[in-house]
Amino acid sequence: REFLTDLQHPWVEQTRQKLKQSQASLMADLTVLLADQGDVESAIAYARRALHLNPQMPDLALYTLRLHQKMGRVEEVIPCIQQILQQAAPLSEEWKFVRVAFNEITQSH
Repeated sequence: REFLTDLQHPWVEQTRQKLKQSQASLMADLTVLLADQGDVESAIAYARRALHLNPQMPDLALYTLRLHQKMGRVEEVIPCIQQILQQAAPLSEEWKFVRVAFNEITQSH
């Protein structure tokens, strides 16, 4: 749930964005912890939620791609990563390594 959705004041908007980013960051951390414990399914679910909240997380996008690759389910993540890469097009260099890895994985699959 978002913070004070009926209010449109600048400080509310800023706080809402900060909370959204914090939530995405916590979900990204949980993704890694769950994957390390072997619960890859839950890790993928949290990664998707985090990327939905904040698609500007290239490390998490690549990590999610690698988790899908590990599970042999690259097809499932292709549309998600393609959409994120399209949104990230103007973001440039920060996303270059994700694009390269995505192309390598999808071509080899």
